[in-house]
Amino acid sequence: MFKDSDESFEAPTKGEPVLASDPAPPDAALRILLVDDSEADRILMVAFLKQTGCLIDIAANGQIGVELFRAGHYDLVLMDFEMPVMGGPEAVRAIRRIENETGALPAPVLALTAHTLANVAGKAHEAGFTDLLSKPIRRETLLAAVATYGSPEPNAERASSQPALDDDMKELVPAYLAKRRGDLAACRAALEAGDFDTIRKLGHNLKGTGAGYGFPRLTEIGAALETAALRSDASAIREHLKHFANGL
Repeated sequence: MFKDSDESFEAPTKGEPVLASDPAPPDAALRILLVDDSEADRILMVAFLKQTGCLIDIAANGQIGVELFRAGHYDLVLMDFEMPVMGGPEAVRAIRRIENETGALPAPVLALTAHTLANVAGKAHEAGFTDLLSKPIRRETLLAAVATYGSPEPNAERASSQPALDDDMKELVPAYLAKRRGDLAACRAALEAGDFDTIRKLGHNLKGTGAGYGFPRLTEIGAALETAALRSDASAIREHLKHFANGL
């Protein structure tokens, strides 16, 4: 089972559901497949979906997500756009092929991306995504999307009356910042090795998670690191890493 503070969390590979709240009746529970390689995003979205009565299966990359989709039934799929092993576009194409082969009705598949929406909208539509959600994901945005695309709908009264995440965030934030300190060290090592791609990936992840945990400055720094890494600008990266360290 998923625990908010479990730093050793691993995505289940056999489709064991994560309960976003107390179990709902089987015929009423909204089944969601969450596919995202970012542990920080997975933890945050499960916390956001607390008290909605959803059942959530989690996959750490598109390949696992496709395997779970083939084996089960989902009312909604939340799919990260950029992932290792199998990215979002390739995974959603595979999902659409499965639906065509089985005659199943198309499930809503929402792309989660830290890229500018205008830059990926065309690729997302071509691949078969239903809609796009921008990272850092906001709780209100996620709940609204689940209410719009999920069927059956989650318990609207429970979702709308969900209390502030103060208690949850008190548990989630320290672990999140500890992970980011590890990312800072990894960025410094990658800079010394001239490994700009690793810095780009770490910056992209930081951009997509910081504000969700209440640190918009980390989102800004992540975006700056990603841009500087794409340009192989070591001097700019070094300066951004100073701000990264100060932000922790």
